[in-house]
Amino acid sequence: MSLIVENHMWLKHMNRAIHRLEKDIASLRLRYNKMRQEEIIEEIEIIMLSAEALTTVEESNIKNAGFT
Repeated sequence: MSLIVENHMWLKHMNRAIHRLEKDIASLRLRYNKMRQEEIIEEIEIIMLSAEALTTVEESNIKNAGFT
């Protein structure tokens, strides 16, 4: 096998490997973004529940203090 043919085969192999890695990177980025989005939604839910709980406590305190 000539050096030119060998180098051409090696180059094709490397290009395929790069293409596979690029696909893997895209897939991992998508998975990361989905997981991060789920974390953000959970954080928002916690904030909303905390705000709701504080509002309920404040309303209860106002009623108990006779300010209604």
